[in-house]
Amino acid sequence: MITALSTLLGESIAAAARSRGDAIALVDASERVTYSQLLQRADVLAWELHSRGIGPGDLVGVCIRRSADLVIAVVGIIRSGAAYVPLDLQHPAERRLQILADAKPRLVVTDGSSPDGISETAAAIALRVRQVQPSGPYAVVGYSYGGLVAFEVARELVASGNTVQVTVIIDAYAPGVIRPLSGLKKLLEHWRHVSQLDPRGLLNYVLMRVSRRLRGWFPALNRVSGEANTQESALEHRIRKTAEHCKNAYFTYCPSTYSGRLAIIRTTDLDDWMEVKDKTGTLGWNALCTGDIDLVSIECRHLNLFKEPYIADLARQLDRALRSAGNIT
Repeated sequence: MITALSTLLGESIAAAARSRGDAIALVDASERVTYSQLLQRADVLAWELHSRGIGPGDLVGVCIRRSADLVIAVVGIIRSGAAYVPLDLQHPAERRLQILADAKPRLVVTDGSSPDGISETAAAIALRVRQVQPSGPYAVVGYSYGGLVAFEVARELVASGNTVQVTVIIDAYAPGVIRPLSGLKKLLEHWRHVSQLDPRGLLNYVLMRVSRRLRGWFPALNRVSGEANTQESALEHRIRKTAEHCKNAYFTYCPSTYSGRLAIIRTTDLDDWMEVKDKTGTLGWNALCTGDIDLVSIECRHLNLFKEPYIADLARQLDRALRSAGNIT
């Protein structure tokens, strides 16, 4: 019944485009789309889906802000013969993840203006990878936020017909698995970490906090050190904005499932700063990966993973993952 209604919708829009193509079909805050433009843009998407092997019987996720693009994407999916799975960006990330885990769509359509950024970043990286190395097999590795990008790069490479032997995700949670700690829990966790600092680390922490507070009270202090201090402030600003972007990207990312092999290297205290829904130890990737998952833990803090002596252990585990996948000998 749903398939018949979807087909009827696609046919009705095609008929409207033929009979009154210049009439307005869609209006949103930024554009007005005629029936002819709607059909043309939907058919471009349908052709792209066909080129990726999508057709009747397939499911395609739609994760787009409410706009004309959302309607165009739905019509395009219908015109390809597939069925669409709506993923509302206003819903919590864990709800979208559950829908993805249940429906297992072959692809997820997003728009370039959506706030996730991960799909767009991964597409650009995958394109560059194919320019440098036109064909696989590939191995993809990513740390922290880069782990999500690596997962999406691997999916992009597989979707374009290439082979990815292994995707190594280093200390990164799958989307929808975590949420930030509440204010009180965050404060208690913060002071737990402060209490574990050695005397020198504690002194540096206190001086840093006092310096920030004084600079907030007396803005003129920001100019005392001259150019060097200005450069430091600019760097701090960039770091803060980057952290905000990564946080927003994580909570709005809508991935599809992946059938390849994952190697997960995680630290043992990654859970301290957040509330975690995953109890399997795989950082939630088991809900998105239908292939084999190899899990390894390194006993250290997330931010110390690339410091001695832990980086040597990380190098050994990464070498083992690549060798077992046949990427190096």
